[in-house]
Amino acid sequence: MAPDANAADTTLLFCRSTAEGSIEPLIDLVVEDEPGDFILGALVADRYRLLRQLGRGAMGQVFLARDHRLDRDVAMKVAPPLLDRRPELEALLHREARLGASLDHPGIAVVYDFRFSGNRSFTVFELVEGENLRAVLRRRGTLPLAEVADLIGELASTLDYAHAHGVVHRDLKPENISLAAGGQLKILDLGLAMSARYALPGEGYFGTPAYSAPEQAIGRITNGRADQYALAVIAYEMLTGQRPFVASDQMEMLDLHANHDPPLLRELAPGIPDFAERGVLRALSKAPEERFATCREFAVELAGSSPPPEQPRLPATDQEQRIGFFIGHASQDSLLARQLAAALERHGMRCWFYGRDATPGATLFSQARKSMDRSQAFLALVSRAALASPDFSRELAYAVSRNRPILPVLVDLSREEFESAAPDTVRLLGASPTLELRLSGSLQEVADRLAQGAASLGVT
Repeated sequence: MAPDANAADTTLLFCRSTAEGSIEPLIDLVVEDEPGDFILGALVADRYRLLRQLGRGAMGQVFLARDHRLDRDVAMKVAPPLLDRRPELEALLHREARLGASLDHPGIAVVYDFRFSGNRSFTVFELVEGENLRAVLRRRGTLPLAEVADLIGELASTLDYAHAHGVVHRDLKPENISLAAGGQLKILDLGLAMSARYALPGEGYFGTPAYSAPEQAIGRITNGRADQYALAVIAYEMLTGQRPFVASDQMEMLDLHANHDPPLLRELAPGIPDFAERGVLRALSKAPEERFATCREFAVELAGSSPPPEQPRLPATDQEQRIGFFIGHASQDSLLARQLAAALERHGMRCWFYGRDATPGATLFSQARKSMDRSQAFLALVSRAALASPDFSRELAYAVSRNRPILPVLVDLSREEFESAAPDTVRLLGASPTLELRLSGSLQEVADRLAQGAASLGVT
């Protein structure tokens, strides 16, 4: 059966671990929960009437509210009060609200509004009616593999979309996954979702210990593979009826995720196929680079190589002018860009790159900018030459400013070398899943994996 609530199931935010083995806040929150403007029946911001409380926890309270301006019901999440409204924290909260509002995907609850009232911030979301995954697990205990594979496939497509836009959820768990009316899965609670491009400096802990990736558990900067780890914990729980680690103490739970191996799934549920166990355990790898490149790849392995549902959600462009991939590269990598474009176009994906498609006489960046405006995604060939190229850096920054999904390919460059040599570029790429290409290896294999990732984004 699903576990009972305890400290390890509680969301923690703006925290750090201490040398004494405890967790303390980085930012002061008011201990006593003063209601302020947020009482039932109150009209907040001259617009939202609070009708009833839907829930409460470490992340604050959630209310059903009526938006009188647009005449619709909404969900309002009210954050815990702050003792000190520091400008940098306010700027962070505003930025993350705008980030959430920029994600246009049917699997993500829409963010409508964000404001402060006194020393409390509140976010207004789309009201998602239906039960959450935790309620399903409490009622049913375990789910059959086919159903789990469908659910994980749908969630994987949603998460890959967010990661391609530089967003990491950081607090994925059954309580934050809703089965809405009509069967649509919705990922809720973007309160901890953070732009990996603009994270707070220094180390800190954000999340729920029971679902935290090892790197998250020790306070390191996370990318999309941390969400993949949490997705694997959820898959483990749906298949076996229990999580891979059980502890009531928060620090003990974080230590288990960081330093201990989980029991094999078939020790708990002998009927689980080998391929499904193998997929879950790989996604639960301690080292992020040992997990799958994307959540979709994990879902495919879990399903026994049957692709999960696709969720095409990309910037709208004129059909005749549309470009699938803008390929950003250094001039030294023009031949590789040409070969990769040819391989992707065999998959039916139209590509643009300067070495083949530029018009003589026009500046590089003006053409790149116009082509990127027509593109659906940015394919970045990250080589040593590219990291030294100001043109490549400008193209990448422009892709970020245009909110284009980014699919980076490391060319004869390890992830460790990349992170060490180019921390600013790593921040720009954010949560985007990376692929590694060895020039002595198979270009077609990388193209096939890119095509698979692009299909989940709807690139054509």
